[in-house]
Amino acid sequence: LEVEAAGSQESPEAVEAEPTPERATPDLGLLREKLAEVKPKILAALTPKTDSHPKPEVPQPKASMAPSSVSSAAPRSLPATPAPKEAARSRTLVVQNQTTKISKPTKPPATAEPRNGGNGAAPSASKAKKPRVVNDSALVAGWHALLQRTRRHPDFPAEYTSCFNNEGKNWLKANRAKGRFVLGIDCEMVYAKDDKDALARVSVVSCSGVIYDAHVQKRAEEVLDYRTRISGVESHHLLAENGALPFDQVQREVLDLISVETILVGHSLHKDLRALKIQHAKIVDTALIFGVEGGNHRRRHKLNSLVTLMRRQVPTLQPVRPGAHDPRQDAKWALELALYEASIHPATTKPLKLLSFPKTIFLSEIPKGTAAKELGAFFAHGTCAEVSFHLQSELGSWLGTATVTFGSQAERDKAFNDLPRFVRVYVGPLRDWAGRTDLAKMQAQLKEHFLKFGRVRSCRVMCPRAFPGQSALPFCLLECHPTAARVVLTNRQAQSFPGHRTLFKVSLAEAEANETRCAVPLSKNGSFLARLG
Repeated sequence: LEVEAAGSQESPEAVEAEPTPERATPDLGLLREKLAEVKPKILAALTPKTDSHPKPEVPQPKASMAPSSVSSAAPRSLPATPAPKEAARSRTLVVQNQTTKISKPTKPPATAEPRNGGNGAAPSASKAKKPRVVNDSALVAGWHALLQRTRRHPDFPAEYTSCFNNEGKNWLKANRAKGRFVLGIDCEMVYAKDDKDALARVSVVSCSGVIYDAHVQKRAEEVLDYRTRISGVESHHLLAENGALPFDQVQREVLDLISVETILVGHSLHKDLRALKIQHAKIVDTALIFGVEGGNHRRRHKLNSLVTLMRRQVPTLQPVRPGAHDPRQDAKWALELALYEASIHPATTKPLKLLSFPKTIFLSEIPKGTAAKELGAFFAHGTCAEVSFHLQSELGSWLGTATVTFGSQAERDKAFNDLPRFVRVYVGPLRDWAGRTDLAKMQAQLKEHFLKFGRVRSCRVMCPRAFPGQSALPFCLLECHPTAARVVLTNRQAQSFPGHRTLFKVSLAEAEANETRCAVPLSKNGSFLARLG
């Protein structure tokens, strides 16, 4: 056997050089020499590479040697052995001296970048692997804590529960049993004839990147306002020839990405779900889980402000840039903020101060047609940006927004304090209207009465809550032009009118401490709001 083994390892050249005569008696001495020469090479080739014991130096084999022989020269760097399919490489997120591992797929999904400029169809489950998002039990507990924090917010019942039970009772739901653990989502809407917040674009992101991005078909005659300055949507984006998809198809493809157990993350996510007409149970809303310092639950951070405030804690957040919204970026921001908050569980981020702009005055509700020259006259030492007009659903008219920037905070504050403004006037108590609930009619009657004295910007009737043993009578707050207020307040006599026979008093309403907003009258029958940043 040794003779045959040795003979089998000899090279073809050696066999041709020294052929064995037929029926010749083997020369045992020669065969032993050959065996001694080849045996170390065979042992070296059969020895496992993982053996930690040093191997005897083996001479460099000839080119004709078997491929399994090992060279004694310095080894080349070999490619790493691929990990099993079930294994996933981990990405480390470092947050405030804590390290949390989030699993990342070995190979990004083939549909990570949507086709056709962001209008690709939903990725096929058979072609793209679904990455495992988390493999850390502590992080999973953090995500479930965020679900509870969102549901415990005082505004959750009105924004989600009530919406799903009434307006959204016929909306679609995800029915897949398995899917991604968490997804970020954001939508852009336009003002259409049949819906003031009609879906125009939707983006869905995972921890790996964008997995879906599509525009929704809309005919130009259906859209009243594209809100391009905010949404970034223009008329050509919503055409079928440019890749826009029917609403039903977009809705179905988004649902195909979601399972019953998927956690959806977004900022004011109820607006996005309403535009998609989708119900979902597992929701993390970053507008609800990040509080405002010193404010009640109704004061909230805008997403851009929240990103700016949190960039020190979450370095992966891309900085905010001026311009229209990008739903892909907004969805990614919301997902990264929620991921950070889940990773520090059971700790939580303390309420944050509202982002301030100490050199800026924000203008809103500017009537369309207002001359830039008239606006600039109010702010001689500031720079007024171009006014952007949008159709307002509540008022049914086009109103504009703009900003005025100053060289210093002192200049801004002086300009704000020097603004002419509507005067707030208290009217009441309105005894004849005790028990009435038709506020709109009451406000119309009061406004008609006080318009005799001059311009009235607004009229709000309020019915305070009655405590046991006490009576609560309605009252009104008027916003009057300075001239009208002067006339009303100069006449200190109690007043009445046919709709309210009992006399009521009129007085100057108490000014709010550190007032940061006011209504400014324009030369015509218009006004705008000015607010400190």
